Amino acid sequence: MVAAGPSQLDRWLRARYPEHAIDPDTLHTRVGNIVRSGSSKTGKSSHDVLPFQFKWFGQDNDLWMRMTKEYGMAAVLTDRLARLAVPVRWRMLTIENWEPFFRADFTQAPVATMVVYLSGNVSDRLIDALKTFDRLPEAV
Repeated sequence: MVAAGPSQLDRWLRARYPEHAIDPDTLHTRVGNIVRSGSSKTGKSSHDVLPFQFKWFGQDNDLWMRMTKEYGMAAVLTDRLARLAVPVRWRMLTIENWEPFFRADFTQAPVATMVVYLSGNVSDRLIDALKTFDRLPEAV
């Protein structure tokens, strides 16, 4: 990065990311994130349990497929993701942004497909939850 006015950049950085006398890691998650970066949504740490929003494209009689058709998506909490019943063969696509997630449609996919909405800043909690499936998605 090249700064035309380094003193102005330094002033902006100090205003945007002030030094705090409080260690953000000792605070409650939301407060710690606000102190650390000025936003409650920023930072890899997050609440212990988060919503895991997804669309499921599989057989018409699948519970998650029915929910996706009826409500546009399905969701579980991350602490229950390990109990989510998935078939032996399935695939996963993760999407960060709402618009592509909303438009995603894999009804014609040859294998059951889960499309997961990551909502931008992905927390470590969500990444850890993705590792808890009994059966891992197949690599494409």
